[in-house]
Amino acid sequence: MVQRRRVSKRWVWVLVSAFATIPTAAVVASFAIPHVQRWQMLRRITSADLAERERGLNYLIQFASRDDRLRRGAIERLDVPDTDHFLQIAGALDFAGYWKRPVVPDDAWLRWLGVLASADGAASRLIAVERLAVLTDLADRDDLRGVLDRLLTDAEAAVRYRAMRTAALLYGASREMDPYTQWFRRAAGDDNPTIAAGAWIVLGVLRAADDLSLPDITEPDEQDPLDAVHAAALWARLRTDQSDAGVAIKVLSNQQADAPVRAMAAYALHLCSTADAADALLALSTEGMDGASWSAESLLVAWRAILAMPPEKILGIDPLAFEHTPETDAADENDSASTAARMLRNAWMYRLGQADPDAAEDLLVGGSSDPVVGLAVLEGLAPGRSRVVVSADSPDLLRIAAVAVSSEPDPADLRPVFAATDSAVRDLACVVAAERFSTAQLDPLVESLLNDFSDHAKQSGGVLAGLTGLQSKILARKADLEDVWAVREVMQLGLWMQGQLPERSRSVAGMLTRDDLPTTTVLLAMLHMGDPAALDYLFLADHEEPIDLVELLDQRRWWGVLRRYLPGTDHDSLTAAPPFWVWADPALERFQVETLRWWYLLHRERYDQTILN
Repeated sequence: MVQRRRVSKRWVWVLVSAFATIPTAAVVASFAIPHVQRWQMLRRITSADLAERERGLNYLIQFASRDDRLRRGAIERLDVPDTDHFLQIAGALDFAGYWKRPVVPDDAWLRWLGVLASADGAASRLIAVERLAVLTDLADRDDLRGVLDRLLTDAEAAVRYRAMRTAALLYGASREMDPYTQWFRRAAGDDNPTIAAGAWIVLGVLRAADDLSLPDITEPDEQDPLDAVHAAALWARLRTDQSDAGVAIKVLSNQQADAPVRAMAAYALHLCSTADAADALLALSTEGMDGASWSAESLLVAWRAILAMPPEKILGIDPLAFEHTPETDAADENDSASTAARMLRNAWMYRLGQADPDAAEDLLVGGSSDPVVGLAVLEGLAPGRSRVVVSADSPDLLRIAAVAVSSEPDPADLRPVFAATDSAVRDLACVVAAERFSTAQLDPLVESLLNDFSDHAKQSGGVLAGLTGLQSKILARKADLEDVWAVREVMQLGLWMQGQLPERSRSVAGMLTRDDLPTTTVLLAMLHMGDPAALDYLFLADHEEPIDLVELLDQRRWWGVLRRYLPGTDHDSLTAAPPFWVWADPALERFQVETLRWWYLLHRERYDQTILN
């Protein structure tokens, strides 16, 4: 009996001990099992058995978002030597949503781009180019340069061109720029004319074309695709060595040179300050003015020469010579020679304002039935010389030009322009008003625009208030009461420009995608606020431009807006933005836009703050 009691008592203690141990074991298991399972799955990720590896990768895809240690363990195993194995782990991380920087280490990221750069499909190689373009923080790494060098020598011209654009972007972020410069020098000899011409422009912007041989000019060919390469190379050489006018003069005397190349030689001479360059330009501008040898080619060369020559040489041109141009004899006003002749005359009148303002003002007082002539004269004058009278029927651009140079700028002369249908013209009017009118003039002008019945005038009021910081309370009240969505949005842009709506910074770039908002006005606001996305929109288009820049900057005169936000357009430093000549021929303007584009690519990263003040 006693023995039975002892046995029963012993079992009681066993059961009590078991019940006490089970919860402890459960707790231990709950902590240990996930670690063991994670360890097992990470081992499977690197297993040589493909079935085991697949189980581990599937587990990673399913649980990476919940298990930081699992995710980090998988990333640590990206150093596997086999490329296919590496791509399998990278793919699983991608499916899980973690194949991105900075989650993925730089070494693994660049290894992945190297694999893409060696892929058979051009689409994969283009992806590698795009991903490299944003790695500005790694611009000096040898492994990045190795991948980029491979893409710059790709068999596909499209890949090489995009790779050169990426090289230009990374150049601005690099501390060791010589490898990039050497790539551009190599690309100048590319078989593709677009790539070669672009490389020459880059070398010109960097002033690094001093010891490169210019491409040979062979027999004349009006459709020669290499003309763009010859022209860009000539410009690059003279921008690099501004004392070597003989290079351009030699091309001008070369009868084998095609018209675009000779015209570029005339333009490039503006880079040279030597006496022989000035004499050559004067000779070019008057060559054939007896009316016997004028042609579309000679007119184009003379046109560029007039714009390129020093102001003092303009006085050596007899204005009566323009009476003998084909303009007087052409039956068709749209004839290319007739058009060039008219623009040649206008270019001379524009430059006359810089060379002899008194003579230009006499022309202005004498009057002209052609508003383009009046615009040329006004845009050549310096601000503040004399009172310019504006007639009731003056076109918008003529009104803006008059206010820009008048010694007594009158808001009444500019008031009708603020209601113009073209937003680019309204933008220019706002910028000129902000620069030329006093606060006493601007205060009532802004208030009257905000209270106007015209939606366009109210938008101008919002922009002008944003540029000047005036009438903040009225602008805020009008923005709250406005029932037209587009007008309200522009007024709120004005408040943002005044610093009242900082939260707009997050959404303003999205406004560029809307057709129901004035794109140029949004860009003006972004430029004013130092948002680099504005210049990205203008100059970083990979394919079709979102906006025709030649039309915008010339015909709509938005260059008068843009140049105020670019560094150094009035001097010739290495970082200064290249010029845009609103009185130049369309081909030259397209070249200048391309030059601006490459300049921005090269300086975007390094000079963002300088560019956008």
